Amino acid sequence: MKRKNLMIVFLVITFINLLIFFSRDHFSYKPYISYSAIYGPCDRSCLQKWEQFTSDYPRADMAEGRKIMETAPRLKTKNTQDRIVEIGRFLYTKFYRQMGRPSPAVATATPLNQYKMFCSSDSLKLWCGSFALMFNFFCWSEGISCRIIEIMNPGDHHVLNECYIPENKQWVMVDVTNNQLLVQNSNKQLLNLVEFEDQLKKPSSLLALSASGDSVGSKPISREAGYIHSYYKNKKPVYYYYRVNLDEVYRTTSKIRRYLLPVSWYVIFDSNKHNNILFYTRQLLIFLWVLLFIFLLLVILRKAIF
Repeated sequence: MKRKNLMIVFLVITFINLLIFFSRDHFSYKPYISYSAIYGPCDRSCLQKWEQFTSDYPRADMAEGRKIMETAPRLKTKNTQDRIVEIGRFLYTKFYRQMGRPSPAVATATPLNQYKMFCSSDSLKLWCGSFALMFNFFCWSEGISCRIIEIMNPGDHHVLNECYIPENKQWVMVDVTNNQLLVQNSNKQLLNLVEFEDQLKKPSSLLALSASGDSVGSKPISREAGYIHSYYKNKKPVYYYYRVNLDEVYRTTSKIRRYLLPVSWYVIFDSNKHNNILFYTRQLLIFLWVLLFIFLLLVILRKAIF
């Protein structure tokens, strides 16, 4: 191929890559995962992936979190299920009266600082993201494996948690915002998010362990509740986050790595089938651009030498 034609091809691919860069969200890697991969047996290496959350914050914060949880009356039990419920009860009882849209300063604070800010002023508002972040933080400070998950309801996302109970070898959902500290089916089996959504399609009853002051009791879950209709019916994509510290996630080096490689700080479960053909098309075009650039450079150098 003549150098002129090669240059034209190079410029065309450069232009296409620029267009893709400015529309990069459409070409980003989507880490879809199967049900068995997200809810299958979880060994130590599996749990370590979710433990990345703790590396985003100082160890001193985690230590202070443990001290705060010493004031929760029923947290001394060794039973993981009871400890999960107590952390949820502690947070819900303390802050449910402050529900609303938080200020940007609150929303971007660390989980420990959010807790302190809400304690210092009952006029400050919090929503599901704040509940989920603080719950996640206090669970990890107590050594309980926990992850933040987000239901991608268009225009109105909902954030909640799942905790791992090693005694049962299962993940269970916790929606502190809606006072669902654990969810059970009619057989008293604890449910994860996907199981809960499946059970909503069946006539059997569902129960939530819910906070009521200093105590916790079971109450039926109404399928007609507004939040059930908004978030849990008509299954939507669910994002499971390994980490949530956006300062770390959006560091320049992290963004470059995600642009070039199939990596992410979350995984996605979706009952609909998807693929990453747009992402790999982008990778192919980047690869072709690099090859053409090297080839053109060699042609120019060869001409200059000879």
